[in-house]
Amino acid sequence: MAFTPSGAVIDFEAQSDAEFVLGSAVPHDYDLVLGFHSVHTNSGALQEAQARISAIQTSLIQQGRL
Repeated sequence: MAFTPSGAVIDFEAQSDAEFVLGSAVPHDYDLVLGFHSVHTNSGALQEAQARISAIQTSLIQQGRL
């Protein structure tokens, strides 16, 4: 999820036990490419990362670990 720059407060309220991670960074001088679970500097880097994750998944399935 990406937030638009603002001075607004972000409130979280848990209705039961919960864990979450919130990260932030300084604005970049270039566009970022968003994946499902990651952020990359260009579409090529995103494609490489997705291919690597797919290869790891295939390997784990072949090993019977998934």
